[in-house]
Amino acid sequence: MWYPCKFLDNEYSVNELGQVKSNERYSLIDNRKINAKILKPYEINSGYLAVDLRYKNKTIKFLVHRLVYCTIYDVDINTDMVIHHKDHNRHNNNILNLDMITYSQNTLEYVNSKFYKPKTYEQRKDFGIMNRNIHKKKIAQIDLKTGNIIRKFEAIRDVNREFGYDTSAISRV
Repeated sequence: MWYPCKFLDNEYSVNELGQVKSNERYSLIDNRKINAKILKPYEINSGYLAVDLRYKNKTIKFLVHRLVYCTIYDVDINTDMVIHHKDHNRHNNNILNLDMITYSQNTLEYVNSKFYKPKTYEQRKDFGIMNRNIHKKKIAQIDLKTGNIIRKFEAIRDVNREFGYDTSAISRV
């Protein structure tokens, strides 16, 4: 089923699969008929798919996932909310894969996903703080002579706090 984009004067439509099409219409310049056709999106630098649409004699770039979600659910395209891909696949613009969430929720979704790879020390440090309950590695202090467990720690950071050892050195042991 095709849903007309009301904010584009119904000149374009989207469907649940994430496709965008130009509707059949007549040119304002020479009154010739313009046939309907499904538009081919292109990937922008961020990895999202976009389409260029002509509206009021201007070409405007639209992110396909925003266009699909905002058209089908009749949401203002300029909303401050994030249109989130549930499966983190930026090419999957199926309406069942899209959800509208806040910027904070989107950040938490991303950081807690398998796709997040912190680049700087500060990001790694923040990542550890944000996910301290998820990434606990239990540590046991063992007597080297007898092999008995002396003490158990819930996480590497607990050993660091107790003895001051570098956390990277602890995790290598």
